[in-house]
Amino acid sequence: MKKLFNLITMRNLAVSRQRKRVFLSTLVVLALFLVLQLLPEPPALTAPIVTKTLSVSILVLVANILANAIRLLVVSRHRNKRGIANDDKDNFTVGMNALVNAATVIALIVIVFWVFDIEFRSFLNSIAIFAVALTLIFQEYIKNFLFGFSMMFSTDYEIGDYIQVGEMQKGVIVTLTFSSVHIKTETGDLLFVPNSVVRTHQVTNFSKLKPKRMTIEFSILRDQMRSVDKLEKQLLEHLQKKFPDTIDLDRSKLQVRIANKDEVTFLLELASRKSSLKLKEQINAAVQRFVVEYK
Repeated sequence: MKKLFNLITMRNLAVSRQRKRVFLSTLVVLALFLVLQLLPEPPALTAPIVTKTLSVSILVLVANILANAIRLLVVSRHRNKRGIANDDKDNFTVGMNALVNAATVIALIVIVFWVFDIEFRSFLNSIAIFAVALTLIFQEYIKNFLFGFSMMFSTDYEIGDYIQVGEMQKGVIVTLTFSSVHIKTETGDLLFVPNSVVRTHQVTNFSKLKPKRMTIEFSILRDQMRSVDKLEKQLLEHLQKKFPDTIDLDRSKLQVRIANKDEVTFLLELASRKSSLKLKEQINAAVQRFVVEYK
């Protein structure tokens, strides 16, 4: 009951923070509107600039409030439908946040052009060569941006998935940005993998595999070894008792990786019905304890 209360409280706090931002933005708009109405007549030279600047500020804030209100409604429905807690991240929420930020920037540009009566076509013609040069210079960043944006609304790689990019360390996706994927490795390090690397390298998503594969390496002294088959049977049965409804015995196996005169190194390939970094750490610890106690 207490756990349920805490979950509901966290959800309400998260929603309250989002509503608070919209409310504060609305107050700022009203304050700017009042300033615009009550402003005494400034010098003729600066009057248009002051008025237009305030108009731009008000219109951008209004656009931002509308965008955030829509985002709040859409994200809330999405989270309720999928049963996601408001304090948990997911691709769709990250994507919607990025979309609102991008929409606000675009709205700012459009409003500035409109309020200050800037001819958009003439402006584009005047900076055409400069724009082409910028596109060539930042083409890799643009590709990263577009690929990152597509990943935010994709189910191929989701926040919380356990993945490996190329030959890099395996880890869990912490978040997605326009430029990179943030991955927490098994050793606790945080990798910032550029989207271009994710786009051009093979990515194995262990969380999407059915059954999910997990490999653990360990060594046993030759003096302790009796039979590989017996070791495999005892170890898998031990893990199944420790992690019921998780280990698939029929699809799991133990292989000899390296054998020398002092010890034998094994590679345990587990088929798991679940997959997470925490689960792998727990299974690895259970294997190491089993090896220490094995006779």
